[in-house]
Amino acid sequence: MINQLLDLASLAHLFNFMILGLLFPNNYVGAVVLGIVWELFEECLAKREFSRDFLMQHFKNYQNLWDETKKNKLMDLGLNMVGYYAGNRLRGVSPL
Repeated sequence: MINQLLDLASLAHLFNFMILGLLFPNNYVGAVVLGIVWELFEECLAKREFSRDFLMQHFKNYQNLWDETKKNKLMDLGLNMVGYYAGNRLRGVSPL
């Protein structure tokens, strides 16, 4: 069950949004919108024949990352916000 919720890309979501929280603090609405747009972009890449064929040809080892479940997509959105919040908190305690 955990494999359906989390994958390597989920950790990338967490890390990337942590960086966004550090660089662009206190813009939670923007972070949510960016996360949703990114998930839609991933969905388009994975579902369109041309882009899916390209991904499978050049990134065959990562096929499981392109076949996400709906639960995984929701978890990614949640991890985006956890990462963004953590980045905001780190910015508040770091000398940036």
